[in-house]
Amino acid sequence: MTLSSTQARVRYLGDDAADRFDYTFRILAAGDLTVVRTDASGVQTALTLDSDYSVDGVGDPNGGSVTLTGGALPAGETLTLARRVALVQETDLTNQGAFYAEVHEDAFDRLTMIDQQQQDEIGRSLRFPLSDPTELTAELPAAAARAGRVAAYDYDGLPTVSALTVAGLDGFAEIGRAHV
Repeated sequence: MTLSSTQARVRYLGDDAADRFDYTFRILAAGDLTVVRTDASGVQTALTLDSDYSVDGVGDPNGGSVTLTGGALPAGETLTLARRVALVQETDLTNQGAFYAEVHEDAFDRLTMIDQQQQDEIGRSLRFPLSDPTELTAELPAAAARAGRVAAYDYDGLPTVSALTVAGLDGFAEIGRAHV
């Protein structure tokens, strides 16, 4: 097989009717699919395979579907299906053993899946611009110091001037940027 698509995540909005949701990417095992339900207030819950949902289409290059066991996804909620492969290499190739092309192809596909998974995570992370000095540190303050605060910047990367109220958090947003 080949992996001709970089898509490894799909998101659905609830409509009080659908309980079956398609994914269009290959997974090698049912456990390689992570299913997260987000309620209307933004709280995410990772669902459990075989108790909260079932998976069809394992190994199919065109993907398959997830069926919720508890019924339809309510309106206002979202369901995210994402390929999340364990970061391990389990293929053992022996000297002078038979060459099984599918074994090699599956191993290469798995490595590409890991690359795509990590690229998805990188794409959703905070990053310094390429031109920033390499000695910048991106270490966040301790969890207690961050509680109830969020940094806010304008499109030029400069701190905004006014305080923002953060919904669901006590206090105000922290406005500022460390300049090196």
